[in-house]
Amino acid sequence: MIQKNNSLSVYIPKQSELFEIEPQNSAEKDKQVDVFNGKHDRYAVIEASAGTGKTFALVELVLELVLEQEIPLKSILLVTFTEKATAELRLRLRTKLRELLEACEKNSASFQTIPEGPFWEINSVRKKQLKAALLDFDSVPVYTIHGFCKRVLREFAFENRQLFEQQLCDTNLLFPEVFRRYIRRELLSRNTPVSQLFALYVKHAEGNLDTLESDINVLLSKDGKFIPLLPQFDIFLKEFKKTWNTLTSCDLSLRKKNAAQHPIRTAFESTALSGGSKNKTLRNLELLLEALGEAHSGTTILENLLGIFQIELETVAKPKCRKTLTSGEQWLSTEEFPEQERKWIAAVEDCEKLLQSYNFSGSAKK
Repeated sequence: MIQKNNSLSVYIPKQSELFEIEPQNSAEKDKQVDVFNGKHDRYAVIEASAGTGKTFALVELVLELVLEQEIPLKSILLVTFTEKATAELRLRLRTKLRELLEACEKNSASFQTIPEGPFWEINSVRKKQLKAALLDFDSVPVYTIHGFCKRVLREFAFENRQLFEQQLCDTNLLFPEVFRRYIRRELLSRNTPVSQLFALYVKHAEGNLDTLESDINVLLSKDGKFIPLLPQFDIFLKEFKKTWNTLTSCDLSLRKKNAAQHPIRTAFESTALSGGSKNKTLRNLELLLEALGEAHSGTTILENLLGIFQIELETVAKPKCRKTLTSGEQWLSTEEFPEQERKWIAAVEDCEKLLQSYNFSGSAKK
């Protein structure tokens, strides 16, 4: 039954469907939560798809808290996801407050009648509440998630041991400066195995610091946590030095024979190497002999390391061979080599096994 209002109050219908005591769709009766008419000392979750009126419902919920619960607008925290959503929520809330206040001031006959559905009764007290909310609207806490976190960190900076004035910056803008500062302080100015390896990377690897910076920046934008699958380099280096020193010792013994060419090269030229892999085997053999020659000349293992990583040692330690000999050939496999040459091959195989165990093998990268 419709009643007439004889006081100075006006009656504004609540427009959100969430105020309805009975849902329009009877199938939803068991699912609908009476968010506004129930107890206010609990949490409520409103699930809705995009474009279904979540912001509209949120504005009406805020008005309900201000008018019915008499909670000051500046005491209600509103948090959204994006800056755009924050601006839209502020605009809609301010507009709705103005509309309610204008309805009170105009005292239109359409608002003098008590509606049949849910409504707000705006009397002189609530009119003052609306005016106070509009006057103090700029202090209403409407934030994005990161904006709210920034405010909390600033207000409790002392407790959190943070700077009182901090600025949130885009990672892409900060990364170049932080990257080069880290490279300068942690890698180039320290004498550690990792810094030495990095110096080798800068000297020998393709690209430069700009390409490395770009690659890392791309990884930072990926979801999840980036965990490099790298071994403990100092442990690897200690183990590899032993196997490499064994190989260089075997190699030096062979070079002392003062033959016309390296005895290992002669042995491989006399082996029944498979035609399909012969060139690869001999090419990697030459790279290995060159690296060993540099080691005998005083080049450190760190200076030699990147070059060693590129050699497919497995093609030298276990070359593919035919089952028959042809003219000029003497060995069907490296197992038939003389004793010193076999020791050299065994040392190469030990180096390859260690590299494979640390995923540094040149053979594994092919």
